[in-house]
Amino acid sequence: MRIYKILFSLFLRKRFLSFPLAISFMTLAPPPFIACALANEYPEKTIRWVVPTPAGTSVDIAARLIAQPLRESLGQVILIDNKPGAGGTIGAMEVARSAPDGYTYFVGFNGPLVTAPLLSGSKKYNPQEIFSPVVATVSLPHVLAISGSSSAHSLSEFVALVKTQHDRFNYASVGQGSASHLAMELFKSRVSLKLSHVPFNGGPAATQALMMGDVQALFSAYINVKEFAASRRLHILALAQDKRSNQAPEVPTFKELGFPSIEAPLFNALVAPTKTPESMIRIMNREIRAVLDRATLKETLSASGMDVMGGAPQDLKDLLLSETKRWEPLIRQLGLSEP
Repeated sequence: MRIYKILFSLFLRKRFLSFPLAISFMTLAPPPFIACALANEYPEKTIRWVVPTPAGTSVDIAARLIAQPLRESLGQVILIDNKPGAGGTIGAMEVARSAPDGYTYFVGFNGPLVTAPLLSGSKKYNPQEIFSPVVATVSLPHVLAISGSSSAHSLSEFVALVKTQHDRFNYASVGQGSASHLAMELFKSRVSLKLSHVPFNGGPAATQALMMGDVQALFSAYINVKEFAASRRLHILALAQDKRSNQAPEVPTFKELGFPSIEAPLFNALVAPTKTPESMIRIMNREIRAVLDRATLKETLSASGMDVMGGAPQDLKDLLLSETKRWEPLIRQLGLSEP
């Protein structure tokens, strides 16, 4: 904006424009050469990333790890502003109502970016309409785990066991309508299984119930069950994505094991209020992809159980659309949408 103001002063001083015409010039959208100059100066001040989960969660950790090197490349502070609540929708709506000036972004995940609007029935907001995609940042391997005391030690054995004794099997989730809930319901529908759903308030409680034998299965982020699998308190059976993860190279996909492909990716992504200038989105996308490509950051994220994603804004847009198409029919079928 500084260049724009300088040009305005020059126009007045050199009398290239009358004062009224100069004022009109300033209130119009900047012409292409001015827009280019403004983009070259971006960013000029602190950028705020709204994180819709508490500090210390995987979404928060990923945001902070990415923001640190990004501060250096952009030359500006990246302020992490935690706004948890309502499954991430409180933070989402705050960003959606923010000025589309390139200085406020939403660090979203599956919930507020895909499933929460579908679960609300009335569709209080449409992520594709209120946000402009910037970049997908990280993914977390999503695995099916069973109790370590189970007599099943493979996916085929587990399925056979459930089909013969289905009245004895329950599964945990981290909450009604959560990714762990929907992934299991998708799996059940694909292989005709009957298991009763027991929702818990968050991952730790659900994992504890699985280890105690109160429930017999759980879809979970790999990082949350990795240590328990290593100590054989849990068995990890399969990975819910289209290819193996660098985080868990030993865990096969459902398709590899001869079952219908179950894809229930867990991902984080950065989006901006709609109408944010494309030039600023391109700069943010480019700089984030550059830091994600650094070996040191990849190693740090990997240690936190995350795989790097990246890609263009269009790639994120396609991901959000495909995930919406994946889950909307199942949510409707399960009657999870509020009237």
